[in-house]
This record gives sequence, structure tokens and C-alpha cells, in this order.
Amino acid sequence: MRERMMILAKAYPEYSTKYNYTICTAGITECGDWRRIYPIPFDIYLKAKYSKRDWIEYCCV
Repeated sequence: MRERMMILAKAYPEYSTKYNYTICTAGITECGDWRRIYPIPFDIYLKAKYSKRDWIEYCCV
């Protein structure tokens, strides 16, 4: 299932022995539900380069 979310918060990159550097992102969906996406690998974040209040689309598992 794909979902759209407006980014409202991004955490500072943190190091994890399992995932390397990761970022946590939180926001609100078009339906008004809060979502948290974690872990987002830092290299993927650098390629996408989204900002607060940007709409992103992602796959829910």
C-alpha cells in the first residue's frame, strides 16, 4: 500500500551498528493520521533530500 505524508519533523542522523547512519522522520498523512518512518538510511535521505512540509510518497509494509 502506498501512502502520502507531509514531513513535519526530521531527527538528526544517528549511528547504528545494524543500519549505519539513519534518520527518523515523522509527519501526517492526507487522512490526518500521524506516521513515523524509521530507519531511513542516511544515503537514501541524501539522494531524496526532502525538507519539512514536503509531501513524500512511501510504501507501507
